Amino acid sequence: KKLTVKATIICILAASFYFFDYFIQAAPSIMIHQLMQAFSINIAGIGILSSAFYYSYTIMQIPGGYLLDRFGARTVLTIAVLFVSAGVYLFAITHP
Repeated sequence: KKLTVKATIICILAASFYFFDYFIQAAPSIMIHQLMQAFSINIAGIGILSSAFYYSYTIMQIPGGYLLDRFGARTVLTIAVLFVSAGVYLFAITHP
Protein backbone atom coordinates (compact mmCIF):
# COMPACT_ATOMS: atom_id res chain seq x y z
CA LYS A 1 0.00 0.00 0.00
CA LYS A 2 1.03 3.56 -0.55
CA LEU A 3 1.84 5.69 2.44
CA THR A 4 -0.46 8.61 2.80
CA VAL A 5 0.80 12.11 3.47
CA LYS A 6 -0.90 12.09 6.86
CA ALA A 7 0.83 8.85 7.90
CA THR A 8 4.18 10.21 6.74
CA ILE A 9 3.72 13.42 8.74
CA ILE A 10 2.76 11.47 11.86
CA CYS A 11 5.81 9.24 11.47
CA ILE A 12 8.09 12.24 11.03
CA LEU A 13 6.58 13.94 14.09
CA ALA A 14 7.04 10.79 16.17
CA ALA A 15 10.66 10.48 15.05
CA SER A 16 11.25 14.17 15.80
CA PHE A 17 9.79 13.75 19.28
CA TYR A 18 12.03 10.74 19.84
CA PHE A 19 15.09 12.80 18.82
CA PHE A 20 13.94 15.65 21.06
CA ASP A 21 13.62 13.17 23.93
CA TYR A 22 17.32 12.30 23.66
CA PHE A 23 18.21 15.98 23.40
CA ILE A 24 16.39 16.64 26.69
CA GLN A 25 18.31 13.79 28.33
CA ALA A 26 21.70 15.08 27.18
CA ALA A 27 21.18 18.84 27.59
CA PRO A 28 21.79 19.14 31.36
CA SER A 29 25.15 17.38 31.12
CA ILE A 30 26.36 19.96 28.62
CA MET A 31 25.41 23.00 30.68
CA ILE A 32 26.16 21.87 34.23
CA HIS A 33 28.19 24.94 35.22
CA GLN A 34 25.63 27.38 33.80
CA LEU A 35 22.76 25.61 35.61
CA MET A 36 24.69 25.56 38.90
CA GLN A 37 25.37 29.26 38.59
CA ALA A 38 21.88 30.24 37.41
CA PHE A 39 19.99 28.30 40.09
CA SER A 40 22.61 28.64 42.86
CA ILE A 41 22.75 24.90 43.47
CA ASN A 42 25.56 22.43 44.03
CA ILE A 43 26.38 19.28 42.07
CA ALA A 44 23.86 17.25 44.12
CA GLY A 45 21.13 19.68 43.07
CA ILE A 46 22.17 19.24 39.44
CA GLY A 47 21.91 15.48 39.91
CA ILE A 48 18.37 15.80 41.24
CA LEU A 49 17.44 18.20 38.44
CA SER A 50 18.85 15.85 35.80
CA SER A 51 17.22 12.79 37.31
CA ALA A 52 13.74 14.33 37.23
CA PHE A 53 13.40 13.16 33.62
CA TYR A 54 14.22 9.56 34.53
CA TYR A 55 11.94 9.51 37.59
CA SER A 56 8.97 10.73 35.57
CA TYR A 57 9.86 8.36 32.73
CA THR A 58 9.92 5.37 35.12
CA ILE A 59 6.70 6.33 36.89
CA MET A 60 4.80 6.72 33.59
CA GLN A 61 5.70 3.32 32.08
CA ILE A 62 2.60 1.42 33.23
CA PRO A 63 0.09 4.29 32.90
CA GLY A 64 1.61 5.14 29.51
CA GLY A 65 1.14 1.60 28.26
CA TYR A 66 -2.44 1.58 29.47
CA LEU A 67 -3.13 4.93 27.77
CA LEU A 68 -1.62 3.66 24.51
CA ASP A 69 -3.85 0.59 24.59
CA ARG A 70 -6.93 2.61 25.49
CA PHE A 71 -6.60 5.69 23.27
CA GLY A 72 -4.05 4.82 20.58
CA ALA A 73 -0.66 6.17 19.71
CA ARG A 74 -1.84 9.26 17.85
CA THR A 75 -3.75 10.72 20.79
CA VAL A 76 -1.17 9.79 23.41
CA LEU A 77 1.72 11.08 21.28
CA THR A 78 -0.05 14.38 20.69
CA ILE A 79 -0.70 14.88 24.40
CA ALA A 80 2.86 13.81 25.30
CA VAL A 81 4.36 16.31 22.85
CA LEU A 82 2.21 19.08 24.32
CA PHE A 83 3.24 18.23 27.90
CA VAL A 84 6.93 18.00 27.06
CA SER A 85 6.80 21.25 25.09
CA ALA A 86 5.09 23.00 28.00
CA GLY A 87 7.67 21.64 30.44
CA VAL A 88 10.60 22.74 28.31
CA TYR A 89 9.01 26.17 27.86
CA LEU A 90 8.49 26.57 31.61
CA PHE A 91 12.09 25.54 32.26
CA ALA A 92 13.31 28.00 29.62
CA ILE A 93 11.48 30.99 31.07
CA THR A 94 12.53 30.25 34.66
CA HIS A 95 14.41 33.09 36.29
CA PRO A 96 16.66 32.40 39.27
